[in-house]
Amino acid sequence: MAELQERLARALTKRYAVKAELGRGGMSVVFLAWDRKHECDVALKVLRPDLASALGPDRFLQEIKTAARLKHPYILKLYDSGEAGGLLYYVMPYVETESLRQRLEREHQLPIADALRIAREVGEALDYAHRERVVHRDIKPENILFEGGHAVVSDFGIALAAANARQTDSGVALGTLEYMSPEQSAAKRELDGRSDIYSLGLVLYEMLTGEPPRLSVDGTVKTLERLRHDVPPGVGQVLRRALATDPEDRFATARTQARDGLEHDVQKARDDIQATAEKLRSESTTASDQANAWAEGIQRSWSDHVTEARRRMDARKARHDAKIAQHYAEDAEEYAEFSINLAYSAVEESEYAALEAILARQDADAATAAAS
Repeated sequence: MAELQERLARALTKRYAVKAELGRGGMSVVFLAWDRKHECDVALKVLRPDLASALGPDRFLQEIKTAARLKHPYILKLYDSGEAGGLLYYVMPYVETESLRQRLEREHQLPIADALRIAREVGEALDYAHRERVVHRDIKPENILFEGGHAVVSDFGIALAAANARQTDSGVALGTLEYMSPEQSAAKRELDGRSDIYSLGLVLYEMLTGEPPRLSVDGTVKTLERLRHDVPPGVGQVLRRALATDPEDRFATARTQARDGLEHDVQKARDDIQATAEKLRSESTTASDQANAWAEGIQRSWSDHVTEARRRMDARKARHDAKIAQHYAEDAEEYAEFSINLAYSAVEESEYAALEAILARQDADAATAAAS
C-alpha cells in the first residue's frame, strides 16, 4: 500500500500533499492530504486499482458528479474528484471526530436516545438521497461520521459509481457483506432505497446491542430483547419491519421509517430519561435529607464528645493545679520551719549577749570596789 501512496503523491503533487494513510475498505483507500489551494486538510479517497480499471474514468466521474449534487446537512459533501496517474480519486472534508465504528469500539452499546437520534439523522439523509434517485449501497458504521454533534453519511459517490460499473459477476466486491440487504448480497442489478433501509436497520441493531449484525435462528428482535432489556417495544417493531427479507414488507421510504418508529421512540426515550432523572432527583433529595440528619447526629455526638473531653481536661488541669498548690504549701511549711529555727537562734544569741552584759557589769563593779 506504500506503493499506492507514493504513486498517488506523485500524480497529485501540484494540488495535494499526501500525508498518511487513514484507513482502507473493500472499495477504496483513504489518505490524509493537504489541499495546497485551500490550505486545509482533506480526506483523499482512491479506488482500488482493480475496481478503477473495471469502472473507467468517464463513468466514475459521471457518477461522482451525480453524488456531488447531493446537498443535505447530514451528507458529507464532495470537494473534488478526478483521474491522475491511472488512479481514480475523490476528495471529501477531513472530519477529525470519530466515526460511528470508532464510537462503538469505545462504548460497545450506545444510549438508546443516541442510537435512535443517529438512526433518524441517517434516515433523513437517505430519504433525501433516495428522492434524488441515489442509493448509497454501503451504509455501515464506518461511513457514518460525526460533525457538529450530528451524524453525517459519507461515501455516496464511490458506492454509486462502483454499483454502476456492473462488475459483480467478475468478482469485484461491492458494498460490505455484513450490512447488505438480501437482494444486494444476491447481486441484483436494480436496487432501490429499501436496500439502504435494511442496512440502516442492521446499523441500529448494532448500536443498541454492541454486537455485529447477524440474524439468529430466533430472529433479530428476540435477540435484541435478550441482549438489551431496556429497549422500548416500538424499536423492536421498527427493526422487524426494516429487516424484512422481502423489500415489499419494509418501510417504503427512510422518512416513513423515521416518522413511524424512530421519532416516536426518541421522544419516548427522552420521556423515560426525564422520568429517571426526576426519580434520581427525588432519591437524591431523600439521600440528602438522610445525610443531613446523619451529619446532625454526628455533630451532636461530636459536641458531646467535645464537652466530655473538655470536662476531663478541666479535671486534669484542676488535679495539676492542686499538685502545684500542694508543692507550694510544702515549700511554705519548710520555709516557716526555717524561720522558726532562725528566730530561736536569734533568741539564743540575744540571751547570750545579755548574759555577757551582766558579766561585764559585774566585772566593772568589782573593779570599782577594788579601786576604792
